[in-house]
Amino acid sequence: MVALGVDFGTSHTVAVARWPDGRARPLLFDGSPLLPSAVTLEEQGLVVGRDAVHAARRAPERFEPNPKRRIDDGAVLLGDSAVPVPEMVTAVFRRVLGEFTRTAGGPPDAVTVTHPAGWAATRRATLAEAVRQAGLPAAALVPEPVAAATYFAHVLRHLVPVGSAVVVYDLGAGTFDGSVVARTDAGFDVRAVGGRDDLGGLDFDELVVGLIAKALPEADWARVSGDPRVYRQLRDEAREAKERLSRAASVTVLVPGLDVDVQLTRDEFEASARPLVERSVGSLAETLRLSRLTSEQVAGIFLVGGASQMPLVATELHREFGRAPVTIEQPELVVAEGSVLVAPPAPAPARLPAPARLPAPARAPEPRTAPTQPVATPSGTTPSAATPSVSAPPVSPGPVAPVSPLPVSPPMLQRQPYPVPSRPVYLPPPPPPQVLYYPVVPPPMMPMIPLRKGPWSIRWPAGFMTAYAVVLYVGGGLLLLLAGVLNLFNPPPDENISAEDIERFKVDGLEWGAIGLVAATLLINAAARARRPARGHHWYPLALCVIVAVSNLALSAQTGQAGFLIAAVIFILSTAMLLLPGSRRWMRRPPRPPQAPARS
Repeated sequence: MVALGVDFGTSHTVAVARWPDGRARPLLFDGSPLLPSAVTLEEQGLVVGRDAVHAARRAPERFEPNPKRRIDDGAVLLGDSAVPVPEMVTAVFRRVLGEFTRTAGGPPDAVTVTHPAGWAATRRATLAEAVRQAGLPAAALVPEPVAAATYFAHVLRHLVPVGSAVVVYDLGAGTFDGSVVARTDAGFDVRAVGGRDDLGGLDFDELVVGLIAKALPEADWARVSGDPRVYRQLRDEAREAKERLSRAASVTVLVPGLDVDVQLTRDEFEASARPLVERSVGSLAETLRLSRLTSEQVAGIFLVGGASQMPLVATELHREFGRAPVTIEQPELVVAEGSVLVAPPAPAPARLPAPARLPAPARAPEPRTAPTQPVATPSGTTPSAATPSVSAPPVSPGPVAPVSPLPVSPPMLQRQPYPVPSRPVYLPPPPPPQVLYYPVVPPPMMPMIPLRKGPWSIRWPAGFMTAYAVVLYVGGGLLLLLAGVLNLFNPPPDENISAEDIERFKVDGLEWGAIGLVAATLLINAAARARRPARGHHWYPLALCVIVAVSNLALSAQTGQAGFLIAAVIFILSTAMLLLPGSRRWMRRPPRPPQAPARS
């Protein structure tokens, strides 16, 4: 008996098939377990899923992205035609039935369809009629929080004793539902339900669109928002950016129609999304208060729905309730898989094989005795009443063989062994998915940059420049500084030296001494940096080359010596090479080769 569970969502529809051995597997639509609930009206009829999304790029006026939000409307205008809402829902379920038939080889034996706990009887009747029109068997309607609580207890194997409850935080694409599901002897029952119909993942997508609009000039934003096709593509990019921000600290969004990249960070997104998340958490807290349950009776807080993967949701729930919520890697599959576990199909009764038919005897096997003297019977009594009757197997109608004069014993009946049905073999259930209480996203790894052997002139800034500075600047600068200090207190008694020369000598000594100290400090820091991986700090040798080149030019201009000019040219060329693209790779030190193990 193969069962089918369907979660008809606002943005996506999920279907899970449960096999007789207990395995539950989601159906794949174009390689993904998420079937877009979108519908597009084409010439051949309604198109569902990704085909509808692609067709909407050509004709967005005939596209309905969220039929579930229009469940109360009688019909929706798609292009020039008014399409009834039940027909759009039927088209989605007909696509699910087709995929199930291709996977299982036939229609399902039992169907469960989930719905929000707050739906009235009219909405549930519309949903059931759409399922019937799609060709599926009569579906059992299950509230979404009941299916989620069943998954929490049976698949994740969390202890939920009778009398306790599971708090379900369901943040889907179109709505937010907060429910308290109590455990009873018969299963799960919704104790309290709340939520907001104007809060869902689509609203967070609009926040991302707003952040992109702030980063663009007004003229560019007017071009994007004025074109329906471009704006729809931008919303798709915003949804993908929101999902990536759950795993990365920053993302880059390519704005369609402009070919402009916009950088978004998680901090910016969480700052704008915090009011919406706090509103949903407050609604859940009010629902828990209405249930009149204590914190000890709460078995856990379960996150359901694709939008609940945002790290901000788990943070705010932990801050409000003082406990970490339970989440899994694919919360979109929870409701559909839990729906087929709400009422597990009973195993079909074993059919006993019919016993082998015995060959009919040729005559009626009645016990007979040898002819003796007749037994006298009382008057008025028939022989059948005087002698007890002997039970015999039924006699098949037909010609009877002649009676033998000798007594014939009845043939011995061979009793057939009672067929014992074989015991069913149950495979062990698949292991539950790993529960992630705090999804810690590792930082993005930097790509490995291949080592490149650079020119020899880039290999020596740390060593050669240090020696050069120590010999020339530190030594010469200290001598000039010392001479300048001494001249401040004891000018040289030379009559040929004027007072202006003495003052200039003092100033030159102080200047070159200060330059030598600064250069020595920078070079020592550069040498310490060069002993470690570069990590992008190649501006140290760049700054040093500039300082040394300028100082050598100054020395060459004052002294007229060619050595200072040659040194300045060398360091100017080194500065130019450091400015080339990829120079950071030249400064990367090669890794040490692995040491061979010591031989014993």
